Amino acid sequence: VIKHLKKGIKFEYHNTVTSSHVVHNLFTKILYILRLDYAIIYMILEKDQIYMEVKKMEEKIKLATLMMGLDLGLYGDQLCEYQGTDATIGEAFSDIAEKNTSIYCSDVLKFICRNPESLNEVVAKGFYHVEASRNYNIFDHGRAAEFFTIKNELYEHFSDCVLLCEIDYIRYTLGVEEISTEIAELLECCAKTVEPNDSIDNILTTVREIIYSKG
Repeated sequence: VIKHLKKGIKFEYHNTVTSSHVVHNLFTKILYILRLDYAIIYMILEKDQIYMEVKKMEEKIKLATLMMGLDLGLYGDQLCEYQGTDATIGEAFSDIAEKNTSIYCSDVLKFICRNPESLNEVVAKGFYHVEASRNYNIFDHGRAAEFFTIKNELYEHFSDCVLLCEIDYIRYTLGVEEISTEIAELLECCAKTVEPNDSIDNILTTVREIIYSKG
């Protein structure tokens, strides 16, 4: 259509006497062609965008594969145990740190030997107060340092820990093994935007709504 109109303009331009009427017709046709060009380009781009959106929705990711790419540290997988409780993420992290802190004195000494700098760090952060030398207890100090170290590690892997909890819930509670790339992006966004005082159950409620609305 555009080629035909362009030929018509060329013919009219070379075979008519120049006048205001001809010039007006010429520019009218040029504007029409430009509008048609833009309309076609817009349709192509819109079609391509729709195609990409549909393709994204159709592409599937195995949750087991997504899980393998997470960096959880030594304790991050334990957050999954707090599904179905009213605990916040922060409360769960504190409980995980407490459960994994050494009880026996021999284990506390092993931790101190491996992490001597943690004794100063826990004091500097205000999580342990060193008393007079007569009352000082190296084992209490060591346990406080280990608790602080474990909790810090959990927070360093915060979003991946939350994402694992989401994936675990989808696989073993909702019974879903594959999700679209669109849902995967939404889950990752959710894991990155939650706060330590957010309830784990509320987070999983949001996850369930995402799966049922987009799945």
